[in-house]
Amino acid sequence: RAHYPEARKIFILSNATFLPERPVFERRPEPRLRIGHLSNLSRAKGLDSVIDCMRRLLAAGVDAELVLAGPATNGTARALLDEARSDLAGRLIWLGPVDPEEIDRFYKRIDIFLFPTIYEHEAEPLVVIEALSFGVPVIATERGCIQEVLGGSGGYAFNGDFVSAAVERVRAWAENRDSLVEASARARERFRELRVQYAFELERLVAAIRAATEIAE
Repeated sequence: RAHYPEARKIFILSNATFLPERPVFERRPEPRLRIGHLSNLSRAKGLDSVIDCMRRLLAAGVDAELVLAGPATNGTARALLDEARSDLAGRLIWLGPVDPEEIDRFYKRIDIFLFPTIYEHEAEPLVVIEALSFGVPVIATERGCIQEVLGGSGGYAFNGDFVSAAVERVRAWAENRDSLVEASARARERFRELRVQYAFELERLVAAIRAATEIAE
């Protein structure tokens, strides 16, 4: 509206509209928590912060492992991964680039999704919505539309010291697994809310396009 005051109608759509409902399956965390991160692995997407979280969780005595998926985008990312594989021996799984079927398996195997992005053009990350669709609560930085996507029930979005805030949240879930199961249910429900909300917006947009086409004809 600020840039285009002549625009009389504004439609807001979400990537959630285009993702399917996932089959419901009971998520019961095993004794060892599985923490996941999926992206084009880089500092901009928070790879260093994810690894720092894992180091601090292990130092605090939390029984966890880190599952990473996606390609290392540059030499810095590869160096971070090499160092982490040495430091986190036995607690780090890197799947590398993943196809759609492997992405589904990735979300099904993890309990918590970390996304501490600092990418300056971050908008509405598909990976955050995918995590919610599988019932995986998200801990992320407050960038772009992430806070709005999570909506207070899909997880947490932090400003400032992400690592400290994320470690505290994961420790709380590690100490109370029932609360993590509840967080999973809330994440799935948040995804359903997004799909319903933006399916309605999509219908409005399509109707407006049809109306404009009829007028033009």
